[in-house]
Amino acid sequence: MKKFSCLEATRLASDALERPLTWSERLRLRLHLMMCDMCSRCVEQFQIIHQLASRSAEGKASLSEEDRRKIARALKEAARR
Repeated sequence: MKKFSCLEATRLASDALERPLTWSERLRLRLHLMMCDMCSRCVEQFQIIHQLASRSAEGKASLSEEDRRKIARALKEAARR
């Protein structure tokens, strides 16, 4: 089996927001995320962005205080790297 790259992991994580992943895709992604902190953080950020975009599409474009803290924390973590 070929090596599963970060690029493939982030592509699958993005796809998972739009469609159900196959069993093998979910397994490969989960295994990669267990070993890769960078991709795990990326997936968390994808989920936050997806939630915010969904709210915006529903006409709820304002950010909650919790969302603001999550974004600020993610930006601080990214700046430390």
